[in-house]
Amino acid sequence: MAENLDGPLIVQWARRAAKGLREKQSEINSLNVFPIPDSDTGSNMAHTMTEACESSESVDEHNTAEVTAALASGAVRGARGNSGVVLSQVLRALADTAARGPVNGAAVAAMLRQAGGFVRSAISSPVEGTVVSVLDAAARGAAAGKESLRDSVARALASAEEALENTPSQLPVLAKAGVVDAGGRGLVVILQALYDVLDTAEGVDAEGAHSSTDAGTDTGRVSGTDASTDAPVHARSC
Repeated sequence: MAENLDGPLIVQWARRAAKGLREKQSEINSLNVFPIPDSDTGSNMAHTMTEACESSESVDEHNTAEVTAALASGAVRGARGNSGVVLSQVLRALADTAARGPVNGAAVAAMLRQAGGFVRSAISSPVEGTVVSVLDAAARGAAAGKESLRDSVARALASAEEALENTPSQLPVLAKAGVVDAGGRGLVVILQALYDVLDTAEGVDAEGAHSSTDAGTDTGRVSGTDASTDAPVHARSC
């Protein structure tokens, strides 16, 4: 059982997250009705995460601090739109956390909490019912984890999913459109990738381990209408 997120695990997470965001970018784009209905949140998050992932390929993956610093640097340079900025701040918090010591369950909770602060400072007008609410919930969930890194991540994911489903009740424009927040959906994809990497590292079949965000499951449309989830996946490591 992995006690800490080391460099190789973080690289695997980055690659899986980038791939997951590319696969889900059409679905996430279709949820993008706030603040501007320009249908690019999924594309922006996929681009930003891919840039971060590719940046990490130039450093020694066994050096956790270097890996996380490269991810943050690549995300900041490659950030597109508000959602890309949000993602870059999450990776910035990860790098800051890794520079201070091992990234265990408690550190993941602190990282998510710090990321929430970074995001609120980075965007001009934070609004509840968006990714900021989902990120705050993930931090609270991770902080409740007491058994292991995997337990903290599982609780963060579950709390983020619950917060995502509640976003329409916080933001009327989402309720009117019958969708959840697009940026929050992207964050759930990223947390799901981390959970799956930890399961894989422990020899557990990740498929079905936490089914609510598996491929083919509609978590975006409040009304239950299917959303497109199959954007092309590029042939690359990230």
